[in-house]
Amino acid sequence: VLITSSPSFLVSYLKKKLSFDHIFATEYGIDSNGAFSKVEKIIDGEEKRRLAICIASEKNVPCENLFAYSDSYRDIPLLDFVGKPIVVNPDKKLKKMAKRKNWMLL
Repeated sequence: VLITSSPSFLVSYLKKKLSFDHIFATEYGIDSNGAFSKVEKIIDGEEKRRLAICIASEKNVPCENLFAYSDSYRDIPLLDFVGKPIVVNPDKKLKKMAKRKNWMLL
């Protein structure tokens, strides 16, 4: 499962290419001219956490077995939920939190 704040049109090819069962990404509305008109649904840290909880429950996977990768402090709700949080090239706020919580830091 891939849960990302990136736009769905950028990550949709990953589902097939990398064999993801599900992808949850930020959705944009498109007007009649094919231009982006608005953000329809943002996948932020709280929403990522909610989705991870739902998927783990649905698949009967303990949160200790879940991995999450992030570079932004906005994903702290998700990182706090999973058993294996991994912080990659983090912003300052996330780096500080990762050190305090002994999360893997890449």
